[in-house]
Amino acid sequence: MKHEELVIDLAFSPDGTRLYDLRGSFCNAWEPDVLIRADDLDHDDKSSVNETLTSEPVLASDENSGTAITSLACGPSALFYCAGKEDGSVTIYDMETRERLRKVTNHSTSSSVIQLEWSETGRFLGSVDDSGRLIVKRLNAPTPKKNRWAVFPVCDMRMDNNDAIEQIHFSAGEDHLLISSSTSVCVWSLKAKDEVCRSTLSPSGGIWLNHPRSSASIVLIIGIGELHYGWHDLEPIAPHEQSPGAMDGQVSTEPREKIQKVVQIGKKWLLMEVISDSYQENASPQRHFDLLDLAAIELDPNPGQQRTSRYIVKGLNDYIRELIGCSQDRVVFLDHQFWVCTWEVEPNYTTHKRHFFLPKDWINPTTLKMVLLNNHGTILYPKGGDVAILKSDI
Repeated sequence: MKHEELVIDLAFSPDGTRLYDLRGSFCNAWEPDVLIRADDLDHDDKSSVNETLTSEPVLASDENSGTAITSLACGPSALFYCAGKEDGSVTIYDMETRERLRKVTNHSTSSSVIQLEWSETGRFLGSVDDSGRLIVKRLNAPTPKKNRWAVFPVCDMRMDNNDAIEQIHFSAGEDHLLISSSTSVCVWSLKAKDEVCRSTLSPSGGIWLNHPRSSASIVLIIGIGELHYGWHDLEPIAPHEQSPGAMDGQVSTEPREKIQKVVQIGKKWLLMEVISDSYQENASPQRHFDLLDLAAIELDPNPGQQRTSRYIVKGLNDYIRELIGCSQDRVVFLDHQFWVCTWEVEPNYTTHKRHFFLPKDWINPTTLKMVLLNNHGTILYPKGGDVAILKSDI
């Protein structure tokens, strides 16, 4: 068995049918058949769930180096994916053959690539390492006349004071890139290859998204509302007030809320995982899921307009372990038993569908955060230096 984590202790069960090992904060139980079988699971406590196995996943491994994968990204095509590794490398692979096609970037060998962002058309790829360095490359995909990737430098920079970069985000027209840290935000021109503007905004805990109907605007999604800014100057477009949903009690206004992850469902909804830290001593963080109606994000926001834009989805938090993405206008997630599930969007949770489960020896808190779903319904799961590619009919 090959695993990247150090085993610190071993023990057999009293009847000798199981072997237990300790790795970090996890205890693993091994049986003669390492995989959990569907008929071994207890579903009694999930009576509201429609459990239907679909097609078996097709698994494949990247046979390259055992260097651990630390980030993944998919472009618009179903043919390729990109992996960043702990040795600072960023490489494009063929989705079908897992063949290494082109090394795009080399960060320092002492830095791990922790963020990858592939633009919507596939023309630009940004990578961020754990030292705060950002590298952006322009890509030309293979053509019948030139059967190889062409790579051109665009940007190599750090934020002030070497602040950690929390998010990078391409504009809809792919002419600008927003770079956000905990203390400041800047916009970089991908054409001029230079900084356009910088602001001392403190967007920590929020997520930036392109405005759904205005290419000149960008929206900062925070715990209690949406803030609108201009792409070219980062100036606020309207006074910063709570969203109407927050004002009428539809949205939690607990202090220190952080948007952990978002999944866009078509052009209609944005599902947000929200973490709330209480000011009460020793209180545990609370989590809930909000639906944001993208149609309620106005071109010219009016603070006095009383339009509900957010809804807390009651009951959904009980079932989601990790958000993965969206497929055919359905939310894809891992439940607490590590089944891949889908949920049809509704204001209040009623049911979801289970499709297939992940083997228990895959489960790792770090790799769970990197599970990726491409635009064609294929799930990518990193395992050390390998990538498992799961194809199904979700």
